[in-house]
Amino acid sequence: MTGFARLPFERQKLLVTATLMLALVALLRRFFPFRAIAARTRHPDAPHAAPARQEELIAAIRWAIWAAARRVPWRAQCFEQGFAAQWLLTRRHVPTTLHYGVANRADEGMVAHVWVRAGDVDVVGCNGIDEFTELARFPLAPADRSTA
Repeated sequence: MTGFARLPFERQKLLVTATLMLALVALLRRFFPFRAIAARTRHPDAPHAAPARQEELIAAIRWAIWAAARRVPWRAQCFEQGFAAQWLLTRRHVPTTLHYGVANRADEGMVAHVWVRAGDVDVVGCNGIDEFTELARFPLAPADRSTA
């Protein structure tokens, strides 16, 4: 029996969903600019889940994104992982913020990075973010939307 087959059904379903979401983001990234993809971010419409439930969802989606990203035949980096995590959590009414930043590294030059947080909880891509200067965050706050 494979590792996937041994997973509980809910985990299997979440892993498949995360894989499909990573594929969608990779496809969008190939054909659309960052700003067009970022425009698809939004705050959840429904009431937020209870904090304990949010932490369970965040942990489950973090696991699914990480597990799927390691197994897909393309490079699912911070961009794909960040948008996939944000969209999966938003669908489950967990508010998140996707951050976009840059750093100037001596060995690599200018590098960009995407990370996602749900309130003060790290979702994906949050290791080493102190070296990055945040350029934008999505979704935009309601006041920022009118000027965007």
